[in-house]
Amino acid sequence: MMATSRPACQDADPELFFPDHELQDHHDRVVSAKSVCSTCSLNVACLGGAILRRETEGIWGGYTPAERFALLRDTRRLGREVGFAVQQLDRGNPYRVRPDDLLAVVHRLSLRGWTTERLSVALGTTPKAVAKVHQRARAAVACLAAMKNAEVQLDMAA
Repeated sequence: MMATSRPACQDADPELFFPDHELQDHHDRVVSAKSVCSTCSLNVACLGGAILRRETEGIWGGYTPAERFALLRDTRRLGREVGFAVQQLDRGNPYRVRPDDLLAVVHRLSLRGWTTERLSVALGTTPKAVAKVHQRARAAVACLAAMKNAEVQLDMAA
């Protein structure tokens, strides 16, 4: 299947992507908008552009404003300096990871081949909790790539 350069939302009602919080069907509209985004080959680029433009309203790339804020926070956390924590855990030494560092630690140790089970034992949490953090880290990595790509496209257009 070939990717299209046409956004999936192009033929949809724009109001679907800007649901009114006051409306009773707000949740249903958000779910519908996200469903459209999930079929779009441009959703990652859309998300990156929305974050760079600091969009505060609407569904962009399948994310609500609150979800974009959380994702942006995760991209910052991904860049935290956690070398000492990673080193200690990689050596098998007990180390209490601060909540703000958890995303970066899980990501870096996963890149070193650590399994969810090994991470959960080392961090003293459940495999399900580690899987959630790892999923957030993957989304943050994809978001960083999308933002970088959107920046390049903006530079090329200027």
